[in-house]
Amino acid sequence: MSARDCLAISASARGAAHIRRGAPNQDFAGCEDFGDGVFALAISDGHGAALHARSADGARFAVEACLAEMRAAWRARPGALQASPQDSAREIFAGALQLWRDKVEAAIAVSPLDRALDMQSREAGFGPYGPYGATLVAALLWPDGGLALQLGDGDLLIQDAASDAIMRPIAIDAREGEETASLCEAQPLLHARFAALAPWRGACLTSDGFAKSFADAPAAEAAAAALLDRIAGGLPAPALEADLAAL
Repeated sequence: MSARDCLAISASARGAAHIRRGAPNQDFAGCEDFGDGVFALAISDGHGAALHARSADGARFAVEACLAEMRAAWRARPGALQASPQDSAREIFAGALQLWRDKVEAAIAVSPLDRALDMQSREAGFGPYGPYGATLVAALLWPDGGLALQLGDGDLLIQDAASDAIMRPIAIDAREGEETASLCEAQPLLHARFAALAPWRGACLTSDGFAKSFADAPAAEAAAAALLDRIAGGLPAPALEADLAAL
């Protein structure tokens, strides 16, 4: 695969449940092209509960932090990442987690938490980070492979280069209902998952709202494959956002 064959695109739409509740979109996504067919992708989903009142900011901080760590890692040690992608994914996550916490602490210094919210967060075992709670799904892709990391729900779907089949290199989060692992927990590294990626044709990272729009996982995978084909055919971001809103 050459660099000119690659395209990265991101889009977001407010979910049906958020519309019913009058809640804002708390997802955030980002992608960066490092050149020579190397891409960094990240998506984060903020939590909707009152305790996580600043999770839209938490999701943005998560994506910014993870992209920064992947960028720094690729520039400093691309060979090491390719030789040991799973271990490298763990290192990237650890660095992104610390940077996320730094960003949260800086935000609180500028805009302190309400006393009651701060106490609620600390009583829940989240320290000051609870209001900014969010998930994280990310991938660093190079032409013949990549690495991936995930904390919490959402999906990482990889289109295999040889068969075009949609693969899940990281298993679905097994927690019940709306429960999910979060960056605001005391030890997120214990619940993070990592994977090395085989040669790919496409990749689709989503928050949990995408899969919940379908009856089962195979239906969501088929929809992701169709979207990837449409993007490869030139689907622009506004049209993709319209498709997501319709789903």
